[in-house]
Amino acid sequence: MIRGRVVAQISRIFHVVGNLPPPLLPRLARRVERVKGIEPSSLGWEPRALPLSYTRAGDRFYETPACCGNRLSRSLCPIMTHHVRHRRSESAHPPLNGTAGPVSTPSAQPPDRAVCVYCASSRTAHPEYRAAASRLGETLALRGITVVYGGGGKGSMGALADGALSKGGRVIGILPRFMADLEWGHPGLTELRLVEDMRTRKHMMLTGAHAAIALPGGCGTLEELFEAMTLKRLGLFLGPIVLVNTRGFFQPLLELLSHTITERFMAARHAQMWQVVAEPEEVPDVLERAPVWTAESRNFATI
Repeated sequence: MIRGRVVAQISRIFHVVGNLPPPLLPRLARRVERVKGIEPSSLGWEPRALPLSYTRAGDRFYETPACCGNRLSRSLCPIMTHHVRHRRSESAHPPLNGTAGPVSTPSAQPPDRAVCVYCASSRTAHPEYRAAASRLGETLALRGITVVYGGGGKGSMGALADGALSKGGRVIGILPRFMADLEWGHPGLTELRLVEDMRTRKHMMLTGAHAAIALPGGCGTLEELFEAMTLKRLGLFLGPIVLVNTRGFFQPLLELLSHTITERFMAARHAQMWQVVAEPEEVPDVLERAPVWTAESRNFATI
């Protein structure tokens, strides 16, 4: 009786994945039974309780479950991941609230000559910021550099993507699923990757990128920029970091960073972690001339 209920519950969970091959049901049931004292119903599981990340490559379609953090989901995920990563889709990708473009898993890596761009989604900031973002996108595309950014369709984010796409560039967006549900994503990207949360988004934007570029923005943009600086100081990210100082936006931040060096919270050599340009067109050349940064930098991470 209990075994039957477990199998039925697992079947409902896998309804969001597709038709579960019958041979897997007993294996999954045995996995659940090993988690003694845990009933799926007691965890309040619904069919979508196991979030999925989607990938589409050609005619292949994969779904990768993300662990929910409880003992039952951790027990199931190894089997589930093995199953869904090797299944060929028999249907089209589920709609993403009208968001067009290929959708892929966050495990895929950005291509060679990719840069991560941090920017804002505000539509009410000065128009010069959006114009600069568009020019940056155009400049990177003309140099054959792929843009990896937060996937948004508004403000500087949308302008950046539109600029790159207008010149035939490749643009990869990394978007949290809740933002896709709110239809905040750009509808025309080369590739849109959905992730489960903001933390994963930041990680995937920087992973594999050869440089980080910061356009003016709010607390989210600044938080991303400071994380990149911190990782570089620790020798965990070694690429150039470039600030595009449109309208002198970053001047107060640069003064604050200088003050942290004066007060000996950072060393003078840490100022080499970032470069500043006034115009977006300067970015590619600055990327080429940026000082080399190696993992040895962690030896002077603290002062």
